[in-house]
Amino acid sequence: MSAVAQERTFDRLSVPRESGIARLMKARIAITTTLDGKARVELFDHGDGFYSFEESREVVDDVPELGPMTYWSCSHVSGLYDSRETAEREAQAMIPWLRTRDR
Repeated sequence: MSAVAQERTFDRLSVPRESGIARLMKARIAITTTLDGKARVELFDHGDGFYSFEESREVVDDVPELGPMTYWSCSHVSGLYDSRETAEREAQAMIPWLRTRDR
């Protein structure tokens, strides 16, 4: 059974590349989640020829007087890669649950 529930692709933000803001922003171009939805890997295009990825996990903390609080916590931040394919390949090599995706 596949460890991945879904994979979605997102379009680049509609900010003109010539603007200063576009050069400072990274755009999420893909997201892959586990079947249980408690972990995800996001792939980013930095707009300057470089790509990266981040893994996040759902965390539940019991906050006194408030009860359980759920949030996403970053568990891995990659370096920069010169192609989307390299970033995807490195994510699969570094994130254990991604390796079982095609099984």
